Amino acid sequence: NNLVFDDVSSTPDFTVTGAGVYTIHTLLYDADSTSPNFLDLSIVQFGTTTGVDVVGLVTANNICASLDVAGAPIQVVPCTADAGTIKAEFSHVSLVNGSATLTGFPQGNSNVPTGYYILYVLTSGSNLVIEQVSTTPVFTVNALGNYTIHTLVYNADSTSSDFLDLSVVQFGTTTGVDVVNLINQNGICASLDVAGAPVSVEACLA
Repeated sequence: NNLVFDDVSSTPDFTVTGAGVYTIHTLLYDADSTSPNFLDLSIVQFGTTTGVDVVGLVTANNICASLDVAGAPIQVVPCTADAGTIKAEFSHVSLVNGSATLTGFPQGNSNVPTGYYILYVLTSGSNLVIEQVSTTPVFTVNALGNYTIHTLVYNADSTSSDFLDLSVVQFGTTTGVDVVNLINQNGICASLDVAGAPVSVEACLA
């Protein structure tokens, strides 16, 4: 509320690391130190100087400059989505008659905010290639290999700024890391348990 300066930029894009209310302001000023309208911004101390201080400087010295004091307020809220952890019913499963069932047991430590959903994701190999998704942590596979069951907590509301568009996922190509990067690069509140529950599907030796 005191409009304390946190950062300045030639473009209206900023990265913050804490929750709170922020405001993006536009400042038009003369940077020519030989001009009578020169606005000396060297006085600005991040974390101390306020927008009101700058307006006061402009007014007191009759400088031709303009600061949009109202600006564009943005509230940054903490992301409480948490996938928690999941364990496999069996860490080694046999492929019998060409198929094997993999089952995970969520450990009850996930947090699903209002309006969010849980989706279970099955990946294969060390690259965590996405093979299947399900609303329950039970999957059937038809090939030997190493698999992992993951929990994803996400917002499916396409009108929300935290909407995670899963239409980009291509089974057999997209990886769990791709999804994590999509979340992080777009500042989306969502959570994927990357470690998940590993399961090895092996040939039946009986």
